[in-house]
Amino acid sequence: MRAPVPTCFSDFLRVIFAWKQICTMKQTNVQSSVTHDNFVVKLVLFIGVVLSFDVVTAQGATDTCPATWIADGYCDPGCNDALHSWDGGDCCEDTCVDAAYDCGVNGFDCKSISSDKYVYVKQYAGYTITLQCDKKAKAGYAIGYAYNLTRDREDLGSKRRYENDATVPSECQQQFRGNSMPSYKHPRCGQSGRQSNPFCFDRGHIVMANHLDGTSQTRRDASYVTNLVPQASGFNQNGGAWKETEDIIECHRDYPNVERLEIFGGLIYDNVDNDYFWGSHGIPTVDVYYKVVVKYFKSGSTPDVIAWIMKNEHTDRSHRLDALYPNGDLVSTKRLKRLANDPLERLPGIFTESAYAAGDSWDRASDCSRGNLASPHFGEM
Repeated sequence: MRAPVPTCFSDFLRVIFAWKQICTMKQTNVQSSVTHDNFVVKLVLFIGVVLSFDVVTAQGATDTCPATWIADGYCDPGCNDALHSWDGGDCCEDTCVDAAYDCGVNGFDCKSISSDKYVYVKQYAGYTITLQCDKKAKAGYAIGYAYNLTRDREDLGSKRRYENDATVPSECQQQFRGNSMPSYKHPRCGQSGRQSNPFCFDRGHIVMANHLDGTSQTRRDASYVTNLVPQASGFNQNGGAWKETEDIIECHRDYPNVERLEIFGGLIYDNVDNDYFWGSHGIPTVDVYYKVVVKYFKSGSTPDVIAWIMKNEHTDRSHRLDALYPNGDLVSTKRLKRLANDPLERLPGIFTESAYAAGDSWDRASDCSRGNLASPHFGEM
């Protein structure tokens, strides 16, 4: 049995009761000193309880669905809603996957079963991926991601064999013939000039394989098909905007004054004209990517944030990262929230946006590709 989440619901009820009594006393207009004293006492108690209620709620102690409870195999009533992705599938027998708990240990309450589509959150060793699942289409694809990076210590390389994850429901993953996912092929894409051809797409990593090459487990997890989507070759390869954001992140994780980087974002599918791979993989093609990076400093000073919104097109090249949206890819977090319809809840409470203020993305040091920066290149913001 899972331990209960702390709640101050009873305090809330007491607040309502106290307020009701206060209103009743005011309406009867009792003027005795005793009644007046009681009124003051109850008012003070009322304010105190409200303040304590707000503080506890702000600290998250009343959260009925901690993030660690989602997709852990245990059906939690407090997580079984659309806001929490139906507990990551834990409450439906056909979508639950054994994890920290064996599926069904707390029974099932499949409220999302009426819909063919649902959201599934998968926690890997090095990152979290959010998947759009479709029971009718019997295939799914990524719509969100999040991970943290510290200094790069190892370089085990990346795997080149891409397989579906047996622990994830099949309707949440791309479907194809064979055990290893084939490349995204279009008849108008030749073997040469791929970066300038609008019909050429790579098996692009959402979370860069090189970011997760520190252990054999994270390296394996990064190579699951759940972390792959069609990426325009000119966008994904050297000189492309997506590849440049990956290199910027790989560089800044090694700055001596950086404690860690938190990276998160999403994928938007809103144009059917480039959905070339329904037949071969069962999924649409991503139209827009967005990425947010939060840089936390060892000194504890205010974190610095950079955000990009990028088109999955061969023409979205690295130079666009140094121009403000809509002429470029660099965007403020405030505007990104509106464009992506995403509250960006992982943002810290206080932060700077130095890159957006300068109209120029974070620079990369020339020696950061091997993860051996010896001295600070940039100060804290």
